[in-house]
Amino acid sequence: MRTSYKSLFSIAVTVAFLFTAQTAKATDNFGDKVYFALGAGLNLPLHSNINTTSSNETADWDSGESGRAAIGYKFDNNWEDWRAELEGTYRENSNGKDKTGDIKVWSLMGNLMHDFDVHEKWTPYLGAGIGVAWADTDKVFPAGAGANWSDVSNNVAYQGIAGVAYEFAEDVNVTLDYRFFGSPEHNTTRSDAVSIDSEYHSHDFMLGLRWSFNSMTRSSKIKEKKTASAMPAIEKSPVTSVYPESYLVFFNFNSAKLTPEAINILHSAANSVKKTGKVHLELTGHADRSGSKNYNMQLSKKRAEAVMAEMIKHGVSKNKIAVYAKGEENPLIPTQDGVREPQNRRVEITTEK
Repeated sequence: MRTSYKSLFSIAVTVAFLFTAQTAKATDNFGDKVYFALGAGLNLPLHSNINTTSSNETADWDSGESGRAAIGYKFDNNWEDWRAELEGTYRENSNGKDKTGDIKVWSLMGNLMHDFDVHEKWTPYLGAGIGVAWADTDKVFPAGAGANWSDVSNNVAYQGIAGVAYEFAEDVNVTLDYRFFGSPEHNTTRSDAVSIDSEYHSHDFMLGLRWSFNSMTRSSKIKEKKTASAMPAIEKSPVTSVYPESYLVFFNFNSAKLTPEAINILHSAANSVKKTGKVHLELTGHADRSGSKNYNMQLSKKRAEAVMAEMIKHGVSKNKIAVYAKGEENPLIPTQDGVREPQNRRVEITTEK
C-alpha cells in the first residue's frame, strides 16, 4: 500500500493529459487554449512540528529538489487574463537532524492563475492552488529501541504562486516562479505503534517551460508578425470621409477584449457621431479562419457587441446601433482555413445619416 498514492497520482495526470489532447485535436479553438508546463528547482522546507502522545519534536529537513508537470486552460473574452491548471508536484528532502531517513511529498493541485499584461514579452503572474498531498517518510527520527517514522499519509494541501513568464517563441514561454507550499496535519504511526501528527511546508523556486498544444509553425509566426507590423497605421488612423464615415478596430487572437488603441478609435468615433446629430451606426464583426466556422461566428458577434458597449459608454444611443456578425466570411486578407491573420480579426464601423 506504500505505493498506492503514486499510482493514483500517475493515473490522474495521464487521464487529464489524454483527455485534453484528444479534445484539442477534435476542436480547433480549444487547442489554442490548452497548454502544458514542466518545471524543476529547489525547495527549502520549514521546520516541521512532530507531536506524539509523549513528546513534541521538530524535523529539520535539508533543502531538496522539486518538480512539476501541469495541464492548463486559458480562458477568453473577459476572463482572458485567467488560467486554470491541474498540476502534479514532487518534493524530496533528507532528515537534517541526524542525517538518516528522508521524506517524499507528492501532490495533485488545482491552480487558478492571473496574468498581468504589462509587456509584449514579459508577463508576471500570481496564483493560488488547493489539492491533496501524500507524504512518504522513510526511517526518520530513530527513537528508542529501533523505533522509526516510516509511513505514508495524505491530507489537504495549498499553495501561493508568484512568477514571471518570458515568451521567446509563439505560445512558448520560459517561466520562473516562487511557491509557498503547505500541507498540515499528517497523521502517521511510528514503527513502535506510537501515533504522530506532523506537517510539511516549503518555499519553492522553479524554472520551467510552458507551451500551448496548438502552437503555430515558425513560418506562420513570421508571417503574422510581418502582417501585424503594418497594423498600427490602420488601427490608429481610421479611414474617414464626409459620409458615410467608417472606422476599423482590431482584436488580439481569440479575443473579444478591446485593446487600448481600439478604445481610442471608438472614443473618436463616438464624438463624431454625437457632433453630427442623428446618425445610424452599423457594427460588423469579423474573425480570422483559425477555429471552426460556428465558433468564429460567435466570436465575431462578441467583438461587435464589445464595440457597441464601448460606444454606448461614450454616449451613443443604443437605438442608433445595428450589430452584425460575419464570422470568417469577407476577410480583408484572404487566407487558407486554419491560418491566423491579424487584419481579419476586426469590427468595421460604418456611420450614415
